[in-house]
Amino acid sequence: MENRPSLEFEKGYAIIINDFKNNLYYYLDYDTRQSFHMRFQHIHTSFYEMLIPLDSGISHIFNGIPYPLEKYDIVLVPPGISHQVLYPEGAPPLRRLVINFMYPESLFGLKDGFEELFEIFQIQPSILRLTPSHQNICFQLLNSIYNISKRASEMPYAVYELLLQAKFTEFLFTLYQAKDENLYVYKKEASAITQKIYEICSYIHSNYSKSLSLDGLAKNFFISPYYLSRQFKQTTGFNLTEYIQNTRIINAQFLLSTTEHTVSDIATSCGFTSFSQFNRVFHQKSNCSPTEYRRSHARSILL
Repeated sequence: MENRPSLEFEKGYAIIINDFKNNLYYYLDYDTRQSFHMRFQHIHTSFYEMLIPLDSGISHIFNGIPYPLEKYDIVLVPPGISHQVLYPEGAPPLRRLVINFMYPESLFGLKDGFEELFEIFQIQPSILRLTPSHQNICFQLLNSIYNISKRASEMPYAVYELLLQAKFTEFLFTLYQAKDENLYVYKKEASAITQKIYEICSYIHSNYSKSLSLDGLAKNFFISPYYLSRQFKQTTGFNLTEYIQNTRIINAQFLLSTTEHTVSDIATSCGFTSFSQFNRVFHQKSNCSPTEYRRSHARSILL
């Protein structure tokens, strides 16, 4: 039987490179998490994210649909995608490794090559379950990065940064090689109504700019409004109106942070019927006005 390595883990340990002068950013976060009450999905503006669960029981939501994960699956989240990690209710903290990274627009002068590697973030669903051989290589590379970080003080910082960059690029390449042998298979919920609620959530994420209502969604998905309302709350933890508003607001936040579109245009493109309604809901969800949010987030790295 092939010997499969485990990932190095130290609770609360982080590897951080903040070379903002060159738009180079790495954050490897080794820690534990447990369920958060009523937390909604979010969108990253400028960096890529990976999640690797080191314990069983974790799921990941993409655009309203939860995907169950096994230990050592690799979740790949590009900028601009609504997502959320789900930890089981009542369970003790579970171990996970989260990797955030951002590269300069020039992609080190190797734009074509890196853009090809980044195709791994476009697979659907965006989860890799590696074969034993690919997992061996990937974990050896991640453990090498971990061990290099422990020796960072022994070398010039520029050399440390280069070594980490080289190992991480090799890690990306190994994931790229593994994508055509992906073992992950999405299994639908056994409950037909739960699966339908997830499909409605996905529809909301794809159509938040349009008019959405309880009656309209009930008609489109062949379910009574009352039953939809009750099951939606039971399945997602949010009532339907709140879910729609949350979806619109996180997309408005993304546009405020990444574009120069006017606030009025963003309100319209996110499905709000009036500017006053947008301002009221945005302030309620974000604790600030859209203009204040843009001012404080337009140049931020983390959202």
